[in-house]
Amino acid sequence: MEASGGRRLVLLADVSGKGIPAALVMSNVQAALQAAAMIDFDLAGQLGRLNDQLHARLGGKRYLTGIFALLEPAAPTGILVNAGHPDPLIAGPSGVRRVTGRDMPLALLPGRRFTTHPFAMAPGEMLLLYSDGLTDAPDQAGEPLGIAGVEKLFAAAYSDDPVRTLDKIFTAFKAHETAASDRDDQTALIIRAE
Repeated sequence: MEASGGRRLVLLADVSGKGIPAALVMSNVQAALQAAAMIDFDLAGQLGRLNDQLHARLGGKRYLTGIFALLEPAAPTGILVNAGHPDPLIAGPSGVRRVTGRDMPLALLPGRRFTTHPFAMAPGEMLLLYSDGLTDAPDQAGEPLGIAGVEKLFAAAYSDDPVRTLDKIFTAFKAHETAASDRDDQTALIIRAE
């Protein structure tokens, strides 16, 4: 979504629970962030305020994990907040690296403050945001893929085309996942630096 100063706000989030109640929480989060993003937007401060509002409304019974990234318009750089979500990954011709730094999920405790983490990408590199439905999926032996497994999939799948890269990641993921696994949301998003 558009943000002040020509920036872009990108989020990938997961609300605890299923069905309409979880969807309504996510809809409210998206609307609140979209409204706030058009003014002089402070990502960490806005997430702190949103955390307190969600905690007051949900009473700590539901929570939200997510990656919230604010991308600069002229350069492939930005900042992000990781609220209890798997580490984002950046891939390029030289390999894959993690964007580390994790805060607590939103809505669990009031008064939480969040920390932004800067990141930069070279032209052609890609930022991968993904849900724990990928990391938690077990193989035939019952072992979860984990962040290291997603890293390997991303490194093997990397190409100059983000759609092809994402298709390759999910094809390899399906080969890992067992048919009997508890199917959590399996979501991924790639942003390519020009």
